[in-house]
Amino acid sequence: MNSTHLQWSSIASLVLTGLGMGGALIIVWIGWLRTRRSAYLVLAAWALVTMLGVAVQSVVLPGLQMRFGTTSSFPIFMVFQLVRSVVTLVLLLLGLGMLVFAERKPAEER
Repeated sequence: MNSTHLQWSSIASLVLTGLGMGGALIIVWIGWLRTRRSAYLVLAAWALVTMLGVAVQSVVLPGLQMRFGTTSSFPIFMVFQLVRSVVTLVLLLLGLGMLVFAERKPAEER
């Protein structure tokens, strides 16, 4: 594979991730409007953090690489990716756990 093919696949991956998280955000927002459960807010935060990470990865980090060179921005890129991955994983697991294991109110209290 040449570098042009890798660039296009990276761009396609970023676009698809952004679109997928936009769709997830819409679905989570509808869930919040219907049930008002806080788990949906955590999942909305997960989608927003992921979309923010995609934006930073596609705009800010290439700018850093052009300005300072690829070797000097490599540690910044790796730290950002690690923090983003941990935060999104924690938000996703917390939101799903709150949805699955939350105590449901009996029908007469709703």
